[in-house]
Order: sequence, then structure tokens, then C-alpha cells
Amino acid sequence: MPSASPTIEIVTATVDAGATQEFWSTWQARAARPVAITTVKNGGQSAALSPVSTAGGRRQIISVCEPLGTVPAFAKGVAAAGADVIACIHDDVAIEEEDWDLWVSGFFETQGGGRNVGLVGFGGALAVGEPGMYDRPYDPMTLARHGFMSNMRHAEAHGRRVVMPRRVAVLDGFSLIGRREFMQKAWAYLDALGIKHHAYDVALCSLAKRWGYETWLVPVACHHVGGRTAVANREYAEWALRQTPGGDADFWKAAHAIVYDEFRDVLPFGFEEER
Repeated sequence: MPSASPTIEIVTATVDAGATQEFWSTWQARAARPVAITTVKNGGQSAALSPVSTAGGRRQIISVCEPLGTVPAFAKGVAAAGADVIACIHDDVAIEEEDWDLWVSGFFETQGGGRNVGLVGFGGALAVGEPGMYDRPYDPMTLARHGFMSNMRHAEAHGRRVVMPRRVAVLDGFSLIGRREFMQKAWAYLDALGIKHHAYDVALCSLAKRWGYETWLVPVACHHVGGRTAVANREYAEWALRQTPGGDADFWKAAHAIVYDEFRDVLPFGFEEER
């Protein structure tokens, strides 16, 4: 029989709890075992959180008075998580794969022999960065990913559909999953760098590369609406403008500059022979 103890803990951050619980219900409904959930209620004006059944999984809510920014919010949630595998998932992701948790947690176990898996996710790309990017003037667009793949509901609109796991260079930020020790160390590192939002997926995967871990796409069927975790929310946008004159656009510029400078030792990287 399945263990009563959750093997995966989902960490999510939300600024609009009332609009996102429909997605959260899919996380446990399509899991084979109890899934713990840690939610960072990332702002004081959004709707109150109501209980969501986790079929025996632990549920905790961390409330803050105003938005922190996506990276500090996830760092706070990850630091409080206790499961062996932590899945940072955006609050607007619906999981459509039955027993997805067994696939994800089992992948860490079965890939252990001969492989050092640090990160997995539901969408990823074969390469990140442009060859020679540090030999010419700085351009944030040189941090773009190449060869994106997923098994999202509308996968072909974003890249290519795949249904089998494969190694990738970088994951999309809507799902970033790793062992607790890696996730807690890595998210704290990004928070210390001063990244508020944007480019944190490239940064996290660059840390995995630097620290000798592999990153893998596990193409769980899912649907990502996009934008609701932060950018499309009015409370977040107003908060961002209070932090910096350009608001979220300034966060985007700052994050890309930080990632560009910080990860010169590993960028660009990928799997050119498979593209």
C-alpha cells in the first residue's frame, strides 16, 4: 500500500488565492500518494485561503503582509518544506497526469545509478544562452533558451511535444523540482543575489550545472495558464512600482543582468548535438 507520509511537497506562492485553488486541487487529485503543500500567501489584499483537501498530506500556509517578489517568496516556502523532494510549482498550473508524483519521485530514485540528478521539471529546453555571448556587448536576450519541449496541453504553441524524459539544459520556471538539500541551498543563493522575479529558472539550472548536477525534463501532462503567479496581478504590479520606478520591468532587467554576470563560469551551455 502507498505510504501515508508524503514523498513530495509542493511549494507555491500566490497573490490571488481565490483564483488559483482550482489548479491546486489537481495536484492531489492526480497523485497516487499524499502530497504536502506549503503556500506562501504573497500579499495581504488577496482572497483568504480556504482549506484544500490533501488526502492526508501536510498543509501549511505562510502569510506575508505584501508581496515579496517571486524568488523571496519561493525561498521562504522552500526553507519551511520538509519532504525529501520539493516541487516549486506556479499557482496557475493544472496537473493532468495520473500518478504524476510516482513518476517524478521515482525518476530521482531510478536515475541515481550513474547519474546525479539535481532538478526535474515539466517543461525544458536543450540549450540556454548564445555562443560568444560574453565576447560582445551585454544583451539580456542572449540568455534565451533554445529547443523548448513539454507535454503541456498546448505544447506545440510553445515548442515541441515530448512524452519521454530527457536531459535538458534549463527548465521553465513554472515547475522546478529537486531534492530538499539542493532546493533549499539554491533558492537561498538566488535570494541572496537579490533577484526578485524573472530569470530564476536559468539561475537555478545554472547552479545545478555549476554544482555538478544534471537537469531533466519529466514531461508530465499539464496546463500552465501563465502570468497569474505574479505579473498579471494588480497587487503585485502596484507593489513592484513602489519598489522601483519601472516596476516589474525593472525587476526583469535587474534579474537578467545579475544572472548574466553571476554565471559566466557556466553560460552558455546545452546539448547542441541533440538540437
